Amino acid sequence: MTGVHIQPVSRLAAVLDSIASTGVDGAIINDPDNRFYVSGFLVDDHGPAESAGIVLIGSEQPIVFTSPNNVEWAVSEASGFEVKGWTRPWETSVAAGIADLGWRKVGFEPASLSYASWSRLQEFDGDFELVPLSDEIDHLRWVKSDTEIALMQAAIDITDRAFERAEDLLEPGISERQLAAEIERFFHELGADCAAFPPTVGSGPNGARPHHRTGDRLIQDGETVVIDMGARVNGYCADLTRTCWVGELSAQARRIYWAVAEAQQAALATVRAGVPAKQVDQAARDVFEREGLSHYVVHAIGHGLGIRVHDGPPVNNASDLPLQTGNVITIEPGLYVPGLFGVRIEDVVVVEGEGCRILSHARKRSASDEFGKG
Repeated sequence: MTGVHIQPVSRLAAVLDSIASTGVDGAIINDPDNRFYVSGFLVDDHGPAESAGIVLIGSEQPIVFTSPNNVEWAVSEASGFEVKGWTRPWETSVAAGIADLGWRKVGFEPASLSYASWSRLQEFDGDFELVPLSDEIDHLRWVKSDTEIALMQAAIDITDRAFERAEDLLEPGISERQLAAEIERFFHELGADCAAFPPTVGSGPNGARPHHRTGDRLIQDGETVVIDMGARVNGYCADLTRTCWVGELSAQARRIYWAVAEAQQAALATVRAGVPAKQVDQAARDVFEREGLSHYVVHAIGHGLGIRVHDGPPVNNASDLPLQTGNVITIEPGLYVPGLFGVRIEDVVVVEGEGCRILSHARKRSASDEFGKG
């Protein structure tokens, strides 16, 4: 599976259709995720001010501009694209390319093109106008093809297996940092390209921080451990959270774990094409409100997943957008007791016409009757 690459040429017509209403002759694509989406060239920028590649798309053959030392790499991945090495600053080469194409109105991504780059493009002695695009390409990415879902499934399968290996190492005295390092090692051993994001291990009171920075705290008996992790395969991300523990939990922690597990099931039962995303979020909140635990809620039920870890569509209590067949989203309710512990359970699902298909299958602690509310 890790040898499979997306063939981007078939996407170009959809991308061009999506920006046609702006009246542009073509577009500059510099956002790293959209660049990969439209071209298949999987290269990471070194930073906001140091792009690794620019794509020009229009009715002509699309072009990838990149550093001369990346040209062969781009040729191998950007099927159907002309690849040109640039001279720095890249804006000079790209502006010259636009002039050669004879474009008069050129779309750009205002969320990712820096003011410095915009200014340098404007300074070029060429007769073209820069027109800001909206989020048309982002919205195309929200609906996944079967090939994309297969790549995500590969990343998710690796993540599931890596989690179970990591949980087997869980014992009092191991540090958060040690466990996180083992997770990254397992990713590589199991065939991932890399971690989609640094694994988070939050034990005891650290688990009460949804975005805790993993540290040297030693895991102790009888406390929850929130593990958030995801592998990356061929540009596509996984995202998994499990809450586990060693020994016996307090009655309060058992009750909260049970509520989070039930909230996740309620949300999963609500997911289907056509349902406004906020209804999925509300299904989980209804469980927490009924249990008198809503004051421990600090985030939405989930988010889109794909090339980005946090992608669209938004899945929160403010989103009226209806879910679409092919959306891949997380369902991750959580409750956080400040200074004591947190509980979150996260799975990835693909939205279908009459429900959803769960893609993640890592084992999770039981919320059955024998586990109980505490």
